[in-house]
Amino acid sequence: MTALDRWGQPLAADRPDTVAAWDDAWDQFLHFRGDPMATLADANRDDDAFVLGPVLCATYRVLGGAPPDSSALVTEVGLAHGRAAGADERSRAHVHALDALVAGNFAEAADRWDALARSASDFAALRFAHDVQLHCGHAVARLESTSAALTAWPADRVGHGFVLGMHAFALEELGRYDEAVGYGRAALAADPDDAWALHALAHVYESTDDHDA
Repeated sequence: MTALDRWGQPLAADRPDTVAAWDDAWDQFLHFRGDPMATLADANRDDDAFVLGPVLCATYRVLGGAPPDSSALVTEVGLAHGRAAGADERSRAHVHALDALVAGNFAEAADRWDALARSASDFAALRFAHDVQLHCGHAVARLESTSAALTAWPADRVGHGFVLGMHAFALEELGRYDEAVGYGRAALAADPDDAWALHALAHVYESTDDHDA
């Protein structure tokens, strides 16, 4: 079956609880609470149509420094690959980007996810691209990615506030502090617990020695 996830994107899954697990994992991830990987564990293991859960977990294991032969990473990459052949186009595109990441081609992975984010307004792809670009220090590419996303995520679309938070961080990393504060505060107005917007503002205030803020 194909259901819509919290971002309004089609999610290939055979079990209704898979969609709930995917949505809950993103809520945990974006608010820096709980354990998204544990939340996805059952769906990753048991749902033979679910590709994006293993992709998410494998991506953040790589970015977290897991060695290529770690059992959890090998398992998740294997699940993503094993299901990709019969998967929808969105899922296959994510697996192609993950392949590049696992192979150590981080810039290629970021470019693939950024292209998917732009062509399909795919929130997961946008966030994966954003975090891989951060890992590589590609600050200009990250700002270009979030700038494009601002058009794709208008104020009435789910995820708009989180896009504002990512854009705030991208601006901050390039020293555009006043702009970053504006976008960061707008993100927090949408969701006061947006961890990335809080992160962006903390960087701004540290960098400008505004300790009271």
